[in-house]
Amino acid sequence: MGVLAQTRPQEPGSGDSRETEVVSERDALPRRGGRQDQRDEATGLSGQMPGQGREGFDRWVGFGSIARCLRPLLAPFDCPIAVYDPWLAEGYLRSQGVEPVLLEHLFAASRVLFVLAAPTTENRALLSRELLAQIGTSAVLVLVSRAHVVDFDALTELVLQGRFKAAIDIFPVEPLPVDHPIRTAPGAVLSAHRAGSVKEGLWELGRMVVDDLEAITRGLPPQRLQPAQSELIGHVATSRIPKPRP
Repeated sequence: MGVLAQTRPQEPGSGDSRETEVVSERDALPRRGGRQDQRDEATGLSGQMPGQGREGFDRWVGFGSIARCLRPLLAPFDCPIAVYDPWLAEGYLRSQGVEPVLLEHLFAASRVLFVLAAPTTENRALLSRELLAQIGTSAVLVLVSRAHVVDFDALTELVLQGRFKAAIDIFPVEPLPVDHPIRTAPGAVLSAHRAGSVKEGLWELGRMVVDDLEAITRGLPPQRLQPAQSELIGHVATSRIPKPRP
């Protein structure tokens, strides 16, 4: 049968809590005590969702399970999307309604840059200081896959300098140390990597497991969990996130 990975539902647009969290990340700002105008100033979005009232593409790094579930959630906002994903053919990406681009073309013209790539043995700190420095001052970087993909020290420094804004749901060490400088950045929205652990998300994971186990016992192929692909599994880096040292 192969190995099944308990990750995202395979059917896009299923409304998974993690993808809903990505769309609503900017709404975390009221917890910091800000009013609507203060939230707009902090995010630089002025009440607009990505793609609304502007031209050009949103940029995505990675088009795996999270991205494919996120795509239909953003569809009502008419977001043209450019994607860098070296594991997927250009024809496949275009068939999904996104435009394939080279990594170096993602940054300078980006209004909203979503980092959605899974961690691999080849992409540690893929978003280097040099690439992050190309992001414009009116842009927002949304980090929701793994901090492994980003030079997090450089990201922290650039956000603290006001070079761009950031919404971050994942960190190199979790829980994030209380003295980490990113906590003091006025242009950052921080979320505690929580979306998959809300009650509804945990119930859904349980239903996914039970559904596939029942299918297997009836001699049918599993449909809900994501199968590990032998050609790729050796490239996937561990997703375990270290905890702070005592």
